[in-house]
Amino acid sequence: MSRDPALLVSNFMDILGFLSISWRHLLGRPTITLTATHWLIDNNKVPLAMIQTMKKLKSGYINGTRVILGNLGDFINTSAITDLSFLGSQEDGYPDKLNPQVQSYLEEHL
Repeated sequence: MSRDPALLVSNFMDILGFLSISWRHLLGRPTITLTATHWLIDNNKVPLAMIQTMKKLKSGYINGTRVILGNLGDFINTSAITDLSFLGSQEDGYPDKLNPQVQSYLEEHL
């Protein structure tokens, strides 16, 4: 995460723009989590870029994209939570790497 609030907001807007274009024919709604930490406070004040972005999010639209602002717990009841660890190469001792068969399949079909 960036310690520069303006850069963080810019990256957030880029990700939101990408999702609004790419998620058109997919089911469900993507969730973006923006973690607010003390690094975002400048001289005991929240930077203007963060305040403006939060106001836009609270309005329900940001750059023409419909958004819902809330705490993560607000979205749990309507979320699909899954664990994709079965795709890892557990048997080979590399749980964070894709199983070679899965990797081959994805490369072939994507």
